[in-house]
Amino acid sequence: MAINIDWENMTENSIDEDLFCPICTEPFEEPVCANQCGHTFCRKCIINTFRTKSQCPTCRHTLTIDGFHPVTTHPFLNQLNKILVKCKWCSQSNIQRGDFKDHIKICTKIIIPCPAAGIYCDWQGQRDQMQDHVQVCPLVKIQPTIDELKTIIKQQTEQIRFLYRILERTSEHHKEIKKSIKVIILLTIFVIFIIIISNTSSSNRQLIIKNITRSVDHFYPCIAVLAEFRTVDHIVAIVHNVNHHIPSTWPIQIFHGKDNEAFIKNSTLASLITSEKIFLTYMNETYDRGRTNQLLTDPKFWQRIRGEKILLFQID
Repeated sequence: MAINIDWENMTENSIDEDLFCPICTEPFEEPVCANQCGHTFCRKCIINTFRTKSQCPTCRHTLTIDGFHPVTTHPFLNQLNKILVKCKWCSQSNIQRGDFKDHIKICTKIIIPCPAAGIYCDWQGQRDQMQDHVQVCPLVKIQPTIDELKTIIKQQTEQIRFLYRILERTSEHHKEIKKSIKVIILLTIFVIFIIIISNTSSSNRQLIIKNITRSVDHFYPCIAVLAEFRTVDHIVAIVHNVNHHIPSTWPIQIFHGKDNEAFIKNSTLASLITSEKIFLTYMNETYDRGRTNQLLTDPKFWQRIRGEKILLFQID
């Protein structure tokens, strides 16, 4: 269903009936039109419908999900954008729907994560509480240092890979040279690391070491990756099946959202998570099936994968 979690319509009785989705009976969101029969639906609504039946919900023609195109008619979209809505977070009313994205960027009551969420601060709160949290969060204070170290490590890792590619083309007699180069580069990283943390207060050193260890130690030659943000039972069976068929040295990295984190941790995958055969990576932004291409073209997603050769799988 395309019911929005951030707003509610204020003038639903006066909205033109042609602006309502036949599936969710709410005004269209991201409307898409069937190429074959011309019927229009919310993008999320038709994706959810096609998971069980590949038919137009209105005329029952057999269709495919690829047989839809985004509606781009400006008068139609303008009518949708002018619908007045009320923010469910702060209760501000009379916001034109087309302006709601601008409102949500400054809404004082929406729940947002800590700026240091990327280095494992799990605080979430209203935007107007953020400043108080930032003043006391130790991870926010050390984030610039962590970022600097990660940049250095990334650069050195790329140099190692470049040198390996060159040396792999030479004869087997150069194996010892490979080892020597790797040792030199790792020693360089270590010296830079010591210099940086020597200028950091002792109370923050453990946090820095903990975060850098998480980022560096767990990088694998080969890895299986799943990005799934739904709470669905068959995710467990499929992950077990993948684990059964991949080499024992391959870990599995699962990208998940807030909604399904507890479900995954409390499933039969728990023992594999404890043994670090499976490790979880939280993403603030979730991607449904219709946004898979957007996820796969996001550089931040690929930067967070902890392996060089990647087997990307999905559950449906």
